[in-house]
Amino acid sequence: MYNNLGTIQRRNGDYKNALNSYSKGIKFDRTKIMLLQNRGTLKKLMQDYKGAIKDFSEAIKIAPNDEQNYIERSGVKRLLGDIEGAQSDLESILKFDSSNYKALSSLANILRHKGKVNEALQLYNMSIEAHPQVASIYNNRADLFLHNKDYDKAMRDVEQSIILDPDYERTYVTKGEILLKLNKPNEAYECFNKAIEKGFDRETISDYLKNCK
Repeated sequence: MYNNLGTIQRRNGDYKNALNSYSKGIKFDRTKIMLLQNRGTLKKLMQDYKGAIKDFSEAIKIAPNDEQNYIERSGVKRLLGDIEGAQSDLESILKFDSSNYKALSSLANILRHKGKVNEALQLYNMSIEAHPQVASIYNNRADLFLHNKDYDKAMRDVEQSIILDPDYERTYVTKGEILLKLNKPNEAYECFNKAIEKGFDRETISDYLKNCK
C-alpha cells in the first residue's frame, strides 16, 4: 500500500509526502526491498545523495545479489565524485552475474572517462556479445567511436541501435553529433529534432541545435 502510494505521489511531484509514505512502509517492514529502492531513488531526485546511498546500502544487505541496488548506488557515487566506489559497485555485480549488460556498459563508461579506451571498448564488445538486442549498448559504443573520431564505426552502431529500438531518443542525439562531425548540419538537425520528438530535453542539446545553423 505505502509503496504504491509513494510512487503515485512521486510521479505527481509530491516528493515530501512520497518520502513519508515510503518511510512508513519501511518502518512496518524493513525487509521490503522495493520500498528502500524507491526511497533511495526519491532521495537521489531530491539531491540527498548520502541518504540515497544509505537506503541502497541497506537494500544490498538484505538482498546482496540484487543488481539494481548496486547500479543505483554506483550512479549516486558518481554524482558525488566517488568514481572508485562507483566502479567497485559495478564490479560487485559482475562477480555474481558476469554478463550483466548494465554493469558492463556502466563500467565501460567509467573506464572511458578515465582514458582507458581499449579496456572500455572490450567491455562494450563483451556486453554486445552477451546481449546483442540491447540498443543502449550500441549507442554507448558509438559514442566511444565518435570521440575516437572513428565515424564510420560510430554510424554503424547508431544505425543498429535505431533498428533495435527506434524510440530510444539518446541514439538520435549521438547520430546528430556524428553528422555534425561529418559536416552534415541539416541531417544532424533532423536527428536532434527527432530526439526531442521522442522525449529528449531540448535545453540539453540547445548548443547542438545552434551549431546546425
